[in-house]
Amino acid sequence: MSRAYSKPTLTYTQQIAHLRANGMIVADEPAAEAWLRHVSYYR
Repeated sequence: MSRAYSKPTLTYTQQIAHLRANGMIVADEPAAEAWLRHVSYYR
């Protein structure tokens, strides 16, 4: 059974912007992107 998702996927830059909009302080954006690539926002 497949499920249709209503939310679009976000790029790493968009994910960081989303986290910042929710109050997270991101001092080093390249490091944050590296962590997102390694761990994943959706994990």
